[in-house]
Amino acid sequence: MAAAGEFPIGVSFDYRAAKLKADGAPVEAVFPSEGLGWEVEATAIVKGTKNLEAARKLADFSASREANELYKANFAVLAIPSIATSNPNLPADLTKRMIKNDFVWAATNRDRIIAEWTRATTASPSPRRSNRATAAATPPRQGGRPGGRFPRNLSASFSK
Repeated sequence: MAAAGEFPIGVSFDYRAAKLKADGAPVEAVFPSEGLGWEVEATAIVKGTKNLEAARKLADFSASREANELYKANFAVLAIPSIATSNPNLPADLTKRMIKNDFVWAATNRDRIIAEWTRATTASPSPRRSNRATAAATPPRQGGRPGGRFPRNLSASFSK
């Protein structure tokens, strides 16, 4: 909607912004100086699948050089970095701007992270109004988050 001029700002992932700009949309991508988050594409085999051999072939292909050659059309960061191509609408140092992620620590602390995220994003909604007209005039909450709130610095709640 920002690319169509309906809103002055939009929040998206890097590829979408770069694609819209390449297609001529009047947008500029802005990247937070605190660091960029990770978007992880994944392939998994569902336990108990009836098509285990086909699932293994797909999983093997998804991590292959051939698949990464296809992925480079849409992703700036690949599992095989030497295949990635630069995108003129993204920072040249995109991978250096990504936050440091300790996946082992995150996996070890998964339950704690989910509990804190849930606590931070499901704050108690404001008390119900007794006046129906007032309640009807109150705009709905955005994005399913009570009060439209989003934690400002959830990472500050965690320390290694």
